[in-house]
Amino acid sequence: MNDFGSGTVIEFFGAPGVGKSYLAKGLSSYFKANSVNVSDQSLAVGQMSRLHRLVYKNRIIIPMLVLKPRILWILLAFAFKAGVKTPAAFMRVLVNWLYIVALMQRELKHYGVVILDQGIVQALWSTVFRGRNVELNATAALIRSLLKACSAKQLVVVHLSLDREKHRVRLASRLHGCSPLDDGDCEKFQRGLLTAKSVGDVVSKLENGVENQLINNVYFENDDNANVSCLYGKLLNILSS
Repeated sequence: MNDFGSGTVIEFFGAPGVGKSYLAKGLSSYFKANSVNVSDQSLAVGQMSRLHRLVYKNRIIIPMLVLKPRILWILLAFAFKAGVKTPAAFMRVLVNWLYIVALMQRELKHYGVVILDQGIVQALWSTVFRGRNVELNATAALIRSLLKACSAKQLVVVHLSLDREKHRVRLASRLHGCSPLDDGDCEKFQRGLLTAKSVGDVVSKLENGVENQLINNVYFENDDNANVSCLYGKLLNILSS
């Protein structure tokens, strides 16, 4: 296996239904074919039953909190500031954050590159969707703290976009959708897109601005004619640069 890209997290980001899991799976296969030491555990977790997923999340979250309890307080403070509206939504957002951090920390111990279809930027989307917009400085501080806790050297965020009508069709065709946009509510759909744009804009401004941790932003229109191979090649080049 190649060692280049060691300590890199690659996250596909966008509103639910834009193709994150599909592209993450393809990238994982592409990297493995190119001898990259890559983890795609987030995809495997996504295929688990709800019960098995819950057990797995608890199994990796609890040891992390025992060793690094400060992470809990960092995330609690951020969720409070974000103004998540209900106790149930607050707990969902908090557990989601804890799981993502625990997964990154765990996988980076064994793999040079970790691919996520649901990562820290997507968790930020979930927080803002259920609360309100967050400040750039607060977001930068949070990402800096979480990357440091996971010993991640580089975060590559692949911002995905899609034609609005094609996006609606893809959402409607999902068999096991569990996102807040899967109920077909037009208002939620619009809010989800606006949230993705606002979060994406915030993260774009963080490029190369998080102390010694490098943030790369890559942008990709995931339509029917999308050159996926070109995207995968570009991401491989980022690892080797």
